[in-house]
Amino acid sequence: MILAIYGYNQLTIPFERTVKSDLDVIRLQFDNGEIHFLSVEGEKPITDAQGNVMGKKEGNKLNYQNSKPEGKLIYNTLTIPFGKRFEITLSDGTLVHLNAGSSLKYPVNFQKGKKREVFLKGEAFFDVSEDKLNPFVVSTSGMDVTVLGTEFNVSAYPEDSFINTVLVEGSVSLTSNGNNLGKVNSPLLLKPGFKAEWDNLSGKANIEDVDTNIYTSWTSGKLIIKNLPFKNIIKRLERNFNVTIENNYKELDEQVYTASFNDESIVEVLSSFAENKKFDFIIDGEKIMINQP
Repeated sequence: MILAIYGYNQLTIPFERTVKSDLDVIRLQFDNGEIHFLSVEGEKPITDAQGNVMGKKEGNKLNYQNSKPEGKLIYNTLTIPFGKRFEITLSDGTLVHLNAGSSLKYPVNFQKGKKREVFLKGEAFFDVSEDKLNPFVVSTSGMDVTVLGTEFNVSAYPEDSFINTVLVEGSVSLTSNGNNLGKVNSPLLLKPGFKAEWDNLSGKANIEDVDTNIYTSWTSGKLIIKNLPFKNIIKRLERNFNVTIENNYKELDEQVYTASFNDESIVEVLSSFAENKKFDFIIDGEKIMINQP
């Protein structure tokens, strides 16, 4: 067990992770329930129960082949743990960047004449292959995003009360899928450069003009924070670094920060925040406790 105690302007000890579990690895689940653990190193063909090649994993990327679809849709589910990111190219050529703590359920092959529907928990950036005859639909816990061909980011973590959709290019429509308590009579259309924040409970959406780079920078390994309270930042840090953070200094909750990080460690990130409003933190394995100085 590694125990490190940090105070503002104190010397630091390198943060080390303890023993990993199955929850710390990337999981690919087949339609029949079979689970494969994927490494981000090397290459590996992805085959079905009959030995047919469905695609290939290369490093942190998974590419599916566009083969003849079966009579029914066969789904795979890709689950990314906290602390990792992954890319997947679906059989129609759509590129999906999956963020930490996210999962995507998708057909191995899409059927012509039907919508291309995938199911997201967490956050993903989509670069959708254009197909005007077969709309692409991202279904979340309370909202569906329908597109023909475009680039957009969807954040729909189960523990969050809001679903955020940010459109980079093209156009999308947002509709309630009946899984939330609110109802929307007509689809909401989103323009490039805008974000829709969808309230899961009421089904209402707030649309605003944003800098899309703030919401898509995670795909290149950056962490950009703009005018966020510390209590919301904690959630992002937990996902990014695969840690649990307990904040015992409640005055920090509503403290608002703007910051940008590239490849800094969790110690460096927290130390940076502590320069604004001093606090101490203790690292015990994968648990971090924040205390008043």
